Amino acid sequence: MQRSDSNDLDQVSITHDDLVLAFSQILDTGWVEHGFVFLENRENMTFTRDSQRLGHSAGCYERVVDGKTTSGRSLLQRLYTLGPIISLLLLGQILMIVHHVFYAHLNGKITDDAAGELPVFLRDQNNVNFLGTTVAHGARIVLSMAVGAALAQLLWETLCSRSHTLQQIDAIIKCGDSPFHLSSLRAATTSFPIFLVSFIASSMALLVIITPGSLTISLDYQRTKPCSVPTVPSGVMDSLFEDSNQNLEISTLSILTSKSYYPPFQVDRDMACGVGASTCTYNVSFVAPALDCIDITNQTDLSFFINPEFSDSSAPFPIYNGTSNNLNYKEGDIMFIEILTQDLVKGATQAINCTAHNATYEVSVNLGVDTTSVQVWNVTLQSPLIFEPTFLSSYASEAISTLQGVVTAGPNGYTSSEFGSVQQSAFLVTTPSGNHTLSEDVLQFPISYMQNASISLLSGNVNYNFSNETSSNLQYVNSTCSSTFTAYAYDPIRLLVPYGIALVLTALVAARGCWLIIRNGEEEKIVFSHIVQIGLNKRLFYISGEMHAKALVNLQRADAGKLLLVRHMDDVDDDSYPLSSFDSDRDSRKISSASSFTSWKANTSHRHAYGLKTIAIIFLVALCPILAQHFYYNYLDGRTPSNSTLKSLCIKGCSGEIRNQTA
Repeated sequence: MQRSDSNDLDQVSITHDDLVLAFSQILDTGWVEHGFVFLENRENMTFTRDSQRLGHSAGCYERVVDGKTTSGRSLLQRLYTLGPIISLLLLGQILMIVHHVFYAHLNGKITDDAAGELPVFLRDQNNVNFLGTTVAHGARIVLSMAVGAALAQLLWETLCSRSHTLQQIDAIIKCGDSPFHLSSLRAATTSFPIFLVSFIASSMALLVIITPGSLTISLDYQRTKPCSVPTVPSGVMDSLFEDSNQNLEISTLSILTSKSYYPPFQVDRDMACGVGASTCTYNVSFVAPALDCIDITNQTDLSFFINPEFSDSSAPFPIYNGTSNNLNYKEGDIMFIEILTQDLVKGATQAINCTAHNATYEVSVNLGVDTTSVQVWNVTLQSPLIFEPTFLSSYASEAISTLQGVVTAGPNGYTSSEFGSVQQSAFLVTTPSGNHTLSEDVLQFPISYMQNASISLLSGNVNYNFSNETSSNLQYVNSTCSSTFTAYAYDPIRLLVPYGIALVLTALVAARGCWLIIRNGEEEKIVFSHIVQIGLNKRLFYISGEMHAKALVNLQRADAGKLLLVRHMDDVDDDSYPLSSFDSDRDSRKISSASSFTSWKANTSHRHAYGLKTIAIIFLVALCPILAQHFYYNYLDGRTPSNSTLKSLCIKGCSGEIRNQTA
């Protein structure tokens, strides 16, 4: 072997015999110094090494082709080798954008067949999940490929930077495939960057788990749209709408006894809120009467009420007395009513005074499939309501008249009324023992009653001489209808954040890989041929069998199947071979086929036992999450989920029992 020194490069000429002996010692000792590559020359093979930068023991070597290293390649040629990695990054971004645009397109789309907003294929969440998962798989694959390409460059950079044992090389190569194996700890201690990059590549699988969950089915997806809705005509304040037929008593009495209101007029839900709406709500305001009540118990002498001069002997206990100025008023007087009550169960007496007002009601009307309900969220009292020839005055007066009267009670639940209809209401309650009590707060009772009477005006069934038809007895105004649907709901944060993190990590790893490709002049791959080419030129594979005759030692297979080093039969004089320093101790090595076979046989049972133990540990570790999931699902079995859980689990057509649970 001949050696020549220069300022920057060491060049060594190696004969075929030296090369074979060197590789024989490599196989026997179990250590490798990587990075040297040989000239395409059969007789003398040369490797170059930057000794000033890395020292004689380091090994960042460059392939020599036709006498020139790859560092002589043009910048354009080096940039061209970056095409695959850059293309993978761009393709990954395109798939992410496609995924986002697809989900954004589905966001808010109704899955109901009657709505017809989506093709039949996309109304089924299973199909949508399949498409989303497919795109996520594509993004995962291309990003993993980009990370894998950069990982290959980092792996060869690590192998060429210093010496490694064969066990370390095995661990690093395995880590290039997956960081989850038994030698991961060795790979992490040998080269933590390789382990980290491999972990990043494997963690791309989380994209398939997380991103499809960003699109769910919402049972209460809200939409708003302009709509025309009925309300109380503003002209009812005019004198032309005075109750000339005197038929309001029927309505007010029905409202009092039912302790409820007439449902608002049912408009066409599909026209107002859209086809497929599970709920439909609109806000409306109107003018109607209201009562303002105050407690006057401390300012009232209740003795005449508790001890009346005249009473029914069978019902001697007064429990209710309502007096208003309806029977004796002048036009322009303010309407009011005074109510006295006695709760025989609690032994409490109370006096209140209620004044009628013009009021503006702001309500939400909920149009159900079969019923309509009203929620009052604001009542603004205006001027006191006076006796005058208007509908509101007549309607309020009739409602107050229904609260007038005297009710007395006796044993066994008996009640008697001098006049009025209050005893027909649910306000006065008889207990199972036959005693008498009140069902609600005295102050709240007349207020709620008048409010129900006012809400009933939205039904169109109260005749205020506007029209004799229910549908045309109302005035239509513009409003905003808010409706809920079963529709797709897209959470862009849950999609874009994982994609963004994955893209940033991939870009950082790819940047390092691209830099190594530009520096080395070519892209390395984790393939067997490249591993062999660390120390072997391709031409060496085609050397004829005459090399066998020139070698000092040859490989022969023992009975146990192990390759052993055997000296050539013509090897007599070792001094005739100019060997390198690392070959100086070859004569001291004694290769014994029998001893190797004995050692192999002795260790076989130990290896088998270790393998079985490893398999058992892996099985137990894998069994733990399976059992944990089983017990977790067994715990949840039969329990009622929350609405938010139903939204994420529900698929197309969540109706019936599930929809009732979320109502």
